[in-house]
Amino acid sequence: MTAFLHALAAKGVPAVQLSMLTVNTRARACYDRLGFHEIPVPDPRPVTYLGRSTEPPVT
Repeated sequence: MTAFLHALAAKGVPAVQLSMLTVNTRARACYDRLGFHEIPVPDPRPVTYLGRSTEPPVT
């Protein structure tokens, strides 16, 4: 995922978004570790929408 985000940043892509089943807590934990944040949407039903910058997180 890190290499993918770096490649997108190099091409000028500023951010990425994804959706996942809300009940998949293991995937959510992985995306949280990678710096994704929840994108609020009205009535998301069984999915959660996440996004993050393609730039590396500031440490």
